[in-house]
Amino acid sequence: MDALEAEARRRAVEGYDEPITYAGRVVCDPDTGNPIVRKRYSDGLMAFLLRAHRPSRFRAGMESEGRSGTISISISSDDNAL
Repeated sequence: MDALEAEARRRAVEGYDEPITYAGRVVCDPDTGNPIVRKRYSDGLMAFLLRAHRPSRFRAGMESEGRSGTISISISSDDNAL
């Protein structure tokens, strides 16, 4: 579990390289032949880690502002209801 948590933290903070693709193929540098990559970060993992490790700051804050943390969604087939 510690290794999984460390990997989640690394992806959230340090990011990870994601190859750029075009038409389903990896784009490569014409000079070197190496794949072209971009640095990606996981905002979702960052938020999850913050809520897990600092609940008094990132989880309880919603309740103190009068929000329960639940979301209510009403779906209607009538466009006028929107």
